[in-house]
Amino acid sequence: MSGEDFIFKEKLHSIDPEVNFLVDLKGAKQECKIIMIASESLCPKSVRETLSSSFTNIYAEGYLSLRMTAEEKKELIKFKRQIPIYQRYAGKHYHKGCDYMDSVEALACLRLSKLFETKEFSADKIYSNVQSLSGVAANNAVYTAFLSPGDVIMSMDLSHEGHLTHRSPVKRSGKTYKVVHYGADIKTGKINFDKLEKLALENRPKIIIAGYRTYPWDIDWIKFKDLAKKVGALLLADIAYIAGPVVAGLCNNPIGVADIISFTTHKTLCGPRGAVILCTDREIAKKINYAIFSGEQGGPHINNVAAKAVAFKLAGTDQFKALQKKIIENTQSLAEAFKELGFTLAYGGTNTHMVLIDLKTIQNKSKYKLDGEIATRLLDLCGIVCNKNTIAGDEKEARPSAIRFGTTWVSQRGMGKNEMLRIAEIVNKILTGIIPYRYPGHGGSVGRGKILQLLMDNVKLEVDSLTGELFGEGITERKLYSYSDLPSESDKESPLLEIHQKNGATIKEYNGYRLPSLYNSLEDELKIAEEDSLIFDLSHMGIIEILGERAQAFLQEITTNNIYTLKCGQSRRSYLFDHNYRLVDDVIIMRRDNTKKNSFLILSNSPNHFSVTRYFCSLSNEYTLFDREELFAKIEGPCVINDYRQSMTVFALLGKKSPEIIKKLLSTLEELQEGYFIEKELEGIPIFLSRSSYGDYTEYQLIMPRKKASAIWNRLISYGVKPGGTDTKNKLREKGKLPIYVNGDRPTAIEVYEANPGYFNLNKPYFIGQSSIIKHLGEKVKSDKTEFKFEEQKVPLKRTPLFEEHQKLASKTSIVPFAGWEMPVKYSGIKEEHMAVRQTAGLFDVSHMGIFDFQGEDACRFIDLISANYIPGVRKGQIVYSYLLDVDGVPIDDILVYGIDPYGHYMMVVNAANADKTWEWINAVKEKKVIIDRNNPLCEVDVDVEIRNLKDPSSGKDRRVDMALQGPKSLDILKSVIDNRDLIWKLENLKKFYFIRGEICGMDVIISRTGYTGEEVGFEMYVHPDNIVKLWNLLLERGKAFGLKPAALGARDSTRTEAGLPLYGHELAGKFSLTPLEAGYGSFVKFHKPFFVGRSSSIKKEETKTMEIVRFRMIARGIRMVKPGNPVVSIRGEYIGEVTSCALGTDDHQIGLACINRKFAKEGEQIGIFILPPKVNEKQKDKLKEGDKVILHETGEIVSRFYVVDKCKAETAE
Repeated sequence: MSGEDFIFKEKLHSIDPEVNFLVDLKGAKQECKIIMIASESLCPKSVRETLSSSFTNIYAEGYLSLRMTAEEKKELIKFKRQIPIYQRYAGKHYHKGCDYMDSVEALACLRLSKLFETKEFSADKIYSNVQSLSGVAANNAVYTAFLSPGDVIMSMDLSHEGHLTHRSPVKRSGKTYKVVHYGADIKTGKINFDKLEKLALENRPKIIIAGYRTYPWDIDWIKFKDLAKKVGALLLADIAYIAGPVVAGLCNNPIGVADIISFTTHKTLCGPRGAVILCTDREIAKKINYAIFSGEQGGPHINNVAAKAVAFKLAGTDQFKALQKKIIENTQSLAEAFKELGFTLAYGGTNTHMVLIDLKTIQNKSKYKLDGEIATRLLDLCGIVCNKNTIAGDEKEARPSAIRFGTTWVSQRGMGKNEMLRIAEIVNKILTGIIPYRYPGHGGSVGRGKILQLLMDNVKLEVDSLTGELFGEGITERKLYSYSDLPSESDKESPLLEIHQKNGATIKEYNGYRLPSLYNSLEDELKIAEEDSLIFDLSHMGIIEILGERAQAFLQEITTNNIYTLKCGQSRRSYLFDHNYRLVDDVIIMRRDNTKKNSFLILSNSPNHFSVTRYFCSLSNEYTLFDREELFAKIEGPCVINDYRQSMTVFALLGKKSPEIIKKLLSTLEELQEGYFIEKELEGIPIFLSRSSYGDYTEYQLIMPRKKASAIWNRLISYGVKPGGTDTKNKLREKGKLPIYVNGDRPTAIEVYEANPGYFNLNKPYFIGQSSIIKHLGEKVKSDKTEFKFEEQKVPLKRTPLFEEHQKLASKTSIVPFAGWEMPVKYSGIKEEHMAVRQTAGLFDVSHMGIFDFQGEDACRFIDLISANYIPGVRKGQIVYSYLLDVDGVPIDDILVYGIDPYGHYMMVVNAANADKTWEWINAVKEKKVIIDRNNPLCEVDVDVEIRNLKDPSSGKDRRVDMALQGPKSLDILKSVIDNRDLIWKLENLKKFYFIRGEICGMDVIISRTGYTGEEVGFEMYVHPDNIVKLWNLLLERGKAFGLKPAALGARDSTRTEAGLPLYGHELAGKFSLTPLEAGYGSFVKFHKPFFVGRSSSIKKEETKTMEIVRFRMIARGIRMVKPGNPVVSIRGEYIGEVTSCALGTDDHQIGLACINRKFAKEGEQIGIFILPPKVNEKQKDKLKEGDKVILHETGEIVSRFYVVDKCKAETAE
């Protein structure tokens, strides 16, 4: 050869260790978990080998010759005969080099047809296509072959277990064709053919589809065919989920009944991923072939076709039939077990390979119902993998009320009736142990749930036991390598055991470890600890690393001390408590790395290490109940939890001569201060050295590789250190008032606090167990913090940098006082400016808004504590809408938070009317002067931050003021003033609630895609006040060609009202003290945060709220303007609330917002509004005389809560 080849012959583990690692992880999961996904199976090794065969390399567009499909099997496999024929006549494939393609495809087709042949239809009468890459491609090919756009398909509703490809609006079938749905009867759980027939006769579908995603009953194909004949439709049998039982003769075979049969080959058929199509009509077969190639797809994956051929051969064996019989039997056993345990089976039962549990009937410890999403998440965490599913009666597909179990996988692994009973019991423990809850989300309420740690641990061990029994030895080790968070309990001997025995120590088992209990008498060892230096072998101690950008907040919320004041190289002892506020452990926390605050080392005590590791992992996963008073909250995370106990070990050195010994060991080390640690190397051995204290004792902890422990121990002994035992160590802990973990009894948080208050920081916003201590202390809790009170200062009206421009554009009478500023209410007219925003664009001066700057490594934490939204989720260039609430949950202001640099720099935009109050509040909280938690008067922010007012001259070159460009032409206008192509590209691709920074004509500008008008396209620009006039005039000049108009306060209010956006004092706070949740913005209030100012009050209000903001549209035009404060009544005349805002909308109907009783807050409901005159002189009704006037209400209709551009256009149509 002329040179080396380029085939990359290396094995996967050497050429791509990352992917190889993931492959191993997935393999470990499939070994160690009980997988019950009804659409999955274990693909046999022979099939997977074929998938990775040399057929992968070939392109083979086209089909095999008819001669090949007509050949007998014995002729097909005579390859010496087939090759000469191919060489003489070539094949029908477009590409050359396909000499073996025909043979493998023909084998696949023949074997497939054989699987489905019946007495009436032998294999040679069945036409098969094996080229489809997926079920989607197969079904779409059928539609392409036989339908025209707009034709009617009749299929089962997705929420009643239909397929996505049968009707989903996000799929082509739902977009191209008219889809009519049938469903299962809610009462019987089965298909009602009388209703089905009526529906078919009314709609005359071209295709009727039978075959379902999770409908658990076999299908009566003859009934469906009779119905199809009546309406002249084709019958498509999609048997993707029951193909295996059909082949085995356990479910009805649609061949010869249905016009077309499609199915995927990777579900119950246990083959490779892909699909096939069958029929018994030659003309139908031709159309399908053309629809697949070259209609739906290009070249087939011949490796997949070959793998299908192997799978079809396996499916024809007695072993496969026995497997399918076992699958059905296991499903029946599982279903019966579920019923015995009290579960309601969706659809009333099953006679196929799957069974569904209806979760709506499960009784739990909460007022909320468990939904499928959280049930499947927790089952997965416990080791049982299944699917959530919508069922008949579910209102929303996103909120399924059932879970589905398939038995294919577990039957393949050899499980039987006994295992089904055990699985049912495990499922029962989990589902009945979940405490469900809901919180507001963007699309409605979101279901979540918590489970007790002990319950989760126990069921995990049951799953481990079940999989271990079936799948052999070594399973636990492999499980640890992959998914389990349970630490190994192997290798429990100290690496120094031989040394201890040789030196005459008394050896005892201590929490499974064989360790020296004493070397000398207890009294002697205690004396040495006082006067000399004593060393302890603490090999049984846990060593845990916690990694991740949220690791510091994670530890802050679960430990009793303040982790935010812990600097890199410092260590601190702290306590951990469980959900009942009982002690889990006392730990030493060392902060290793301050890069994104992402690395901490934890030392845990031996009896607790197993519990501590599980505790950390479960809190990182978020699903365990960690605080009996906090169902909504979750600890910040996730984090990476690494357990180093098997690779590293710990010594403790104690006594007044210990500093001398440490100096001998590490000669270059300066004296280590208490509460600090260092990482050093000793002759190439990495060592952690930490110094801490308890009581009157100072202790050094040395952490080192387990393999090097003997060498370091011997060296320390040679320096004159005396060895001590665990009995002495426990006695010293007892003297230092630290817990001794010798039995199952654990002290409460209150008891631990009273013994050692120095390890508690009660000023923290939250830690587990804190509330119990605060309640216990009661009036003993003293604080110098005061109630926040803001007094508005009487100052002259302020003017924005654009005031002179306003004077040029607006009349004198149009410039009015607003929130302490002189601002224009209109230029040309409110209606005209409103329409410009909706049709072209409007330019607003919003430089009266407040802009604050937050900097410092803990800026994120600070803003997260004082605002309701979740700030750690903000990335660079992202913006979030949030709220500042007072201690009682009433809004101080609604705000925007800009992530300038999420590791230390944010910008906050506040309303002009509240800017001074907000500034004062934020600084009072920063300086820890005011009460921020009614339940804990000591509570204060646990971090510091630098805050600047960017409108203040002291901010110099960093000063910023704001203007807004809103409307459909905004992007074009902005592009017209930018000459930087890169900036234009960024602007064109800018998502909502994101921002970019760049230059416009030499001006530094922050441009965000935000606004207060409800427009889909809108921007806000932040510039230095010296540049705002230049930018304003530049935009107005360039924008003329696009129809841009300057827009003032009137249009700002009318567009925001039309859009349904809240205004402080109207839909927020104000007369009714309205919260964000009542205003319709509950999704921006994150109750999962254990603390933010106003949280506890907001939760109470959410549970008791009776009022809600609605958007309404007045029916009649030309009526007097509705004003804030006007009474609102129901159609029966019952007072239900009052108007908060109203304006003239785009269609000349008045659009407004009202605060009404939530019982009446239903879209489409009519309401009455009394438009009160300035002076009401109405007589009592019983004293009216002829000619007297009475006030009548005007009728309005409740419309969607928020304005959408398309909806607004629809509302304008009469």
